[in-house]
Amino acid sequence: MNRALSRITREPLPRRALVVALLVLGAARFATAGFLSAARSLRGDFAAAFPTEYFARFRPDFPVDQVWKGWNYGPMFHYLTLPLLAVPRYGMVPVVWAIVNLAAVCAIFVLTCRLSGARDRVSGWTVAALAGLWLLFQPLTNCFAQGNIEIVEMLMILVALDILPRNQ
Repeated sequence: MNRALSRITREPLPRRALVVALLVLGAARFATAGFLSAARSLRGDFAAAFPTEYFARFRPDFPVDQVWKGWNYGPMFHYLTLPLLAVPRYGMVPVVWAIVNLAAVCAIFVLTCRLSGARDRVSGWTVAALAGLWLLFQPLTNCFAQGNIEIVEMLMILVALDILPRNQ
């Protein structure tokens, strides 16, 4: 316990304050511009492709009038979003998808730190500062707010890269 405490207090106070400010500002901005926006309604390509008319027959109570006709956006999108058809009401889909994407973003950050080896080479404060900066990264916020499937696909790629060396 003393070792962990000494590692935390080793950083100068101004640096710690900057990291805390980055995390608070990043989390607040990401929550309002990314998460809340995504949880309110489906947007962008996601709204235009979910549920595909092929899978919509499983849930006739889900609206498909906003969805492009036919099989679109590649099959990976449709198979990865297929579990969303189990959500009790269509109005819950944006919230559930936002939570799935939030979990994916957190897992992507952890896997990226582990795969890069950064956690072993830099302090926890540096990793925390990176997390704050990551939350302030506008393209990530835009991607999240639109519910892009690429977040989940990125997670799948990183999980595969993490598992690969252990399963040879």
